[in-house]
Amino acid sequence: MQPQPQPQAVVAPKPTFIHQAARASWMLPIVAAIASNLVRPRSALFADLIMLALIVTGFVLGLMALFGVSRVGRKGVLVPAIIGVILNFGLISLFVKNFMATYRASHG
Repeated sequence: MQPQPQPQAVVAPKPTFIHQAARASWMLPIVAAIASNLVRPRSALFADLIMLALIVTGFVLGLMALFGVSRVGRKGVLVPAIIGVILNFGLISLFVKNFMATYRASHG
């Protein structure tokens, strides 16, 4: 009787920077909202700056991931990166719109 071969463990490939950037691009707005709500009672301006920095970072990471699709392939990159870019762009647009309205109201 021959010994049974031992099953080999399947090791998932380590995600590349492009995969991590795609994932971070849609997660950073969530982190920004949580961080902003935690900081806002102490300083509204600081909370807004944290939120803006995280959202812009998410947008840049999403763009980097989209430009990296040709190098690593679509799987696990394309959909999260597109969601992240659209989400972050929408939040940046709202931030700019609210900033401009506030500026106009305070400067006549």
